[in-house]
Amino acid sequence: DEKASQSHRGGRSGTGTIATVALGGLFIGTEDPADAGSTLKLLFDLPSGEVRARANVRYVVPQQGMGVQFVTMSYEDRARLYQLLSQLLRYD
Repeated sequence: DEKASQSHRGGRSGTGTIATVALGGLFIGTEDPADAGSTLKLLFDLPSGEVRARANVRYVVPQQGMGVQFVTMSYEDRARLYQLLSQLLRYD
């Protein structure tokens, strides 16, 4: 499981496990999710390198995690994420 670090206004930060990932966002498993509507700074490591993004919390599952939507990500970071998804979705 990949880990994600998040921080948001107010100085609160934490880590969680990436449960689901897509080009538009991801679900972060954590017992202490941020509030819906919060904006987060995300950092996660992929085999192809580190990815940084800014995301909005779209929904929260109490004590389980949060679904976030990417709002800002560099071209290079998006390319790393795309590369991972392409590898995961490749059929032999």
